[in-house]
Formats: sequence, structure tokens, C-alpha cells
Amino acid sequence: MLWSTLSIPVRTLILTSLSIAFVVGWYKWQKAAVLIIVAALIVLSLLVQWIGVSLIKKRPALALQIMETRAFTIAFLSAALGAVATVVGVELAAPEDALEPNKTLITAGVAALTAFVSSVAITAESMDAAVGDYVMEKFREAFTTKNEQGKLTTTLGKGSDAEIALFTSYASDWTDWARANRKARVAVIAAAVAAQPGKSISS
Repeated sequence: MLWSTLSIPVRTLILTSLSIAFVVGWYKWQKAAVLIIVAALIVLSLLVQWIGVSLIKKRPALALQIMETRAFTIAFLSAALGAVATVVGVELAAPEDALEPNKTLITAGVAALTAFVSSVAITAESMDAAVGDYVMEKFREAFTTKNEQGKLTTTLGKGSDAEIALFTSYASDWTDWARANRKARVAVIAAAVAAQPGKSISS
């Protein structure tokens, strides 16, 4: 995952740039246009995640690749929320007679600080853990159903390698859903799906 490989200073620069772009756009361009662009990007990021989740049962490996972009979604939302908080803070704190350029400079400075704090908080480890938890949840939901007794049961075949890959916390040293582990887990699941093309895997 590219985001995880970037150093904290680089992530800081990216988030700062996004925050400042939002803030400058708010004061220099049409505010409605800025809101539309941000809303469109949020909807697009959510759509990409929906597509990834919808592919889990048919193409698990591809679904994982798409779902890995959730790191960028989290980063973008962090930058956007930081910029919004900055705009609100400046609107409340800046003197009413402050000139627009001065207000913009003040806002840009606060945005940079906000983005820096946000970037430090979102470390590579915490970001990867968040993505891993998300992938685990969605994959388990996709391959789990209720039996006739109303109890949850896997559709991967009881005791199968795919079931172990999906639910184990011990086999193959898969103690979590970190990037390397989730890739290995999904590879096993994908192999099981590919072994029965056009059929539902069932126990």
C-alpha cells in the first residue's frame, strides 16, 4: 500500500496541500464549487469501496486491491475535515474587518498546523490496521450466512483452507490482518473461489 510506505513528512505534505487547497479555494473561488468538488470526491471514494466489496465473492484478489484504496479515502477525509475545522475556526476568530488576503494567509497557516497534527496521528501502522480491520469485516460478512437454526456459518467449507485463512488467528503465523497477512489470506480464499468457477462455495 503506497500510503503506508510514505514517510510521515511526505504524508504531512500531502495532507497539508489538500487542506490548503480546500481553504484557499473556499476564499478565492466559488464556495459552492469547492463544496461540490469535495462532495464528488467523497462520493467517488465511497463508490470505489462499494465496488470492491461487491467483488469479494467473485474476484477476491481484485476486491482486495480495490479495498486497499481505503487508506487514501481516510487520508482525504482527514484533510477535508481538518480544512473545514480551520475555516470554521478562522471565521469565528478573525476580525470582521479583516482583509480577505489576510484571512487567507491566517487560514493557510492554521490549515498547515491542522494537517500536520492529523498526519502525525495517522501513522502507517494505524492506517494499515484500520484498512485490515475493514477488509476482515467485509470478507467475513461476504462468506458468512445463517443456517436453518439461525446460527452464523461459513460458506467456504468447514475446515477448509479458505475458512482457516478467513477466520484463523494462529495458522501460518496470521496473527492479524496486516497488509502481508491479508494478502496471503485472500490468496487462499481466491484459490478456493477459482476452483469452483460459477458455483457458490458451500460446506
